[in-house]
Amino acid sequence: MSLPTYSQRSLIQDKDTLICFNLAEAKFLLKKVVALKECDTLRKLDAIHIAHLDTTITSLKKINSNNSLLLLNKKEELSLKDYKISFLESSLKKQQKLYKRQKLYKILVGALGTLTTGFVTYLWITK
Repeated sequence: MSLPTYSQRSLIQDKDTLICFNLAEAKFLLKKVVALKECDTLRKLDAIHIAHLDTTITSLKKINSNNSLLLLNKKEELSLKDYKISFLESSLKKQQKLYKRQKLYKILVGALGTLTTGFVTYLWITK
C-alpha cells in the first residue's frame, strides 16, 4: 500500500510562502486534522478518566485500611469482653462458694446455739 502523492504549488507573496492544494487534497488533510484533534481530545479525556480512577482507587484503599483498623479494634474489644466474662464467672464461683460456706456456718451456729440452749436448760432444770 502506498500513500497518495500530492501536487503542491508554492506561491511567494509579500515574503510569505503559500502552499496550495486542490479540493480533494484539502478534504483529505481536513479529515486528518479533525481525526488528529479527535484523538487528542480522547487522549485528554482518557487522562482525566485515569486520574479519576486513581483517586477512586486511593479512596477505596483508605476505606479498606480504615475498615481493617476497625476490625482489629473490634477484635481487641471482643477479647477484652471475653476476659471480663471469664473474670466475672470466676468471681461468681468464688461468691457462690462463700455463700455456701456462710450458709453452712449459719446452720452450724444455729444448731450449736440450739444444743447449747437445750443443754443449759437441762442443767438449770436438774439443779
